[in-house]
Amino acid sequence: MQRRDINAADAPALTGQSTQALEATGASRTLYLSGQVGIAADGSVPDDAEAQCALAWWNLQAQLRAAGMVIENLKRSPRSCATRWPCGGAGRP
Repeated sequence: MQRRDINAADAPALTGQSTQALEATGASRTLYLSGQVGIAADGSVPDDAEAQCALAWWNLQAQLRAAGMVIENLKRSPRSCATRWPCGGAGRP
């Protein structure tokens, strides 16, 4: 199995030696994503929860793009993320 750490340039950077996503390849290809937050790549945080939620989805998609994947490749999303999304909000896949 091969491992590749992924940290999208258009998502907020982490401090320390953490990684936003981990790609594992071998017989199959799997991407494990860390929890994404509602923070912009420049470190700014929107004032309202809906904008933060949209930004968290944007950051998740940035990690997918960095791995050469799209939202349709997403197979499992934690319930806490999926159930908190405002109905009809912009940016949701």
